[in-house]
Amino acid sequence: MNPQGQAKLWNCEEVGGIVTDQLAALGLDVGGTKILAGYVTGNGEILASKRYEMNGTDQASSLRSIHHALDDFLTLPWEGQPPIGIGIGLVGEVDYRNGIWVQAMNIPISEPVPLAEILRVKHGFPVILDNDVQAATLAELTFDSVKRFRDFIYLNVGTGIAMGIVSDGRLVRGAANYTGEIGHMSIDPAGEYCACGSRGCLENVASGGGMIKQAQ
Repeated sequence: MNPQGQAKLWNCEEVGGIVTDQLAALGLDVGGTKILAGYVTGNGEILASKRYEMNGTDQASSLRSIHHALDDFLTLPWEGQPPIGIGIGLVGEVDYRNGIWVQAMNIPISEPVPLAEILRVKHGFPVILDNDVQAATLAELTFDSVKRFRDFIYLNVGTGIAMGIVSDGRLVRGAANYTGEIGHMSIDPAGEYCACGSRGCLENVASGGGMIKQAQ
């Protein structure tokens, strides 16, 4: 969103003939069921975007989905300047300092992946990784109307459930950049087992993925 809180969004087909000299980064939002790619300016304006499917069957197929989304998006008609870098929001535990996707449950990442370095070598752009909810919380703090508040939480309900925490104007990351994973708080000790190993997790019953499983 831009500072006025209004997202300016075109899809790739509509933006194909537009010439822009605005500097933009390529943002990738990787979720449990979909991947969103877009060119985003420094003030949060989305210049072009496209949605891709996520195949989360296993770690290899999940990584292939990410590579496919980037490969395809970078080859789409684009009259602007090359992106200044790539930023990726990922579910699960992310070592944002070293660019490593450590592990995830909604997407089956069981072995750490140095994804930032892999993509930097492949595409030639600087690459930054972060947990998707932490990244979204930073975006709210930077661009949206909540930036006037120094203390707030950002609640994300999708395939899973998590929240970002801002205290005294700063994002609270915790020791492992994993603060806010309330989806794995047990609310029913006798409930179904969760992928994390606990029973009756909030995510099992209240997330999008959890409710779909219950309905099935």
